[in-house]
Amino acid sequence: MTKSLAIFASLFVTVSAQAVIIASDNANNLPYANGWQTGDNGGFGFDAWSLLATTTNPANAGHFIGTSTLNAQGANPGNIDVFGSAFGMYANSTQGSVANRTFIAPNLVGDVFRFEFDNGWIDNGARVEAGFVGGGNAVGIVRFVGGQNDYKIIDGSNVISTGLAFTGRGLTVETTLTGATTYTTVVTRKEGGSFTHNGTRIGSLNQFTFVNENAGAGINHDAFVNSLEIESVPEPITMTILAAGAALLAKKRRKS
Repeated sequence: MTKSLAIFASLFVTVSAQAVIIASDNANNLPYANGWQTGDNGGFGFDAWSLLATTTNPANAGHFIGTSTLNAQGANPGNIDVFGSAFGMYANSTQGSVANRTFIAPNLVGDVFRFEFDNGWIDNGARVEAGFVGGGNAVGIVRFVGGQNDYKIIDGSNVISTGLAFTGRGLTVETTLTGATTYTTVVTRKEGGSFTHNGTRIGSLNQFTFVNENAGAGINHDAFVNSLEIESVPEPITMTILAAGAALLAKKRRKS
């Protein structure tokens, strides 16, 4: 009986500690073979994309699937492509493009939200940003404003300087829920350097957002995101396993 209980305890430890990917998508998935449109829904775990532009003129704002190697004068290596593809947006002539994607995630302590971000050149005063939203508030959104010195992290209404200089080679952004109302966002430049921010959040993370506000004309100003992912640690199932084990042992004991 002691040996059986030890087996069940071992099983519990293995199951409860294993994180799983509950949402994932990249621009190389089949739904984007004909471009990137509202309603497209590749990968798994996310709702469909909602794409918006402030103009109907396709020359001034829009969305596409393309390579991130050509923006910022082709600053490569370090692009965020998956088999040559990334989610791209452009905006110029005072116009803007937005991409939003909602999801339902457990939002447990230890959950991790990831994506990759590759901005091109950004005209003075224009902005490009991407990240997660919870309870209608920014949770570790990464932003660069043209003419400024470094990337910023948006935490609710707070703007935090990262000290990370502009790069055309891409960033990796990872947000981990560290408590019921706290999180940590780590921004890493693919060409070196990182910054960690510990922030607070209101509500559960439930949306990914990507914004290009008038970054400028031409492929050098295109902005990209890719490799969206949510990793979650399943809730403990101690009672379920132990109850099953206890019932099985009791059954064996009665038979003996």
